[in-house]
Amino acid sequence: MADTNISKNNLENIHESEGSYRSNEGDSNTQLLNDYLKMTKMQNLSSQAKTLKELAYQSKKEISAVISFTRK
Repeated sequence: MADTNISKNNLENIHESEGSYRSNEGDSNTQLLNDYLKMTKMQNLSSQAKTLKELAYQSKKEISAVISFTRK
């Protein structure tokens, strides 16, 4: 499961990678909300990628079992 802790370093990395994506640089609440939404989106994508990886692994095992069974 994705880590839900938002560290200052993680937020700074987002700013550097995304550039200035804030609508109002002077409003700290807007900044915090944008940071939170961005982190949540990244965590959701990470979780989805993990789920897809697990499904792919399970499918590979099932396909291997079918191939093994049909060779007998």
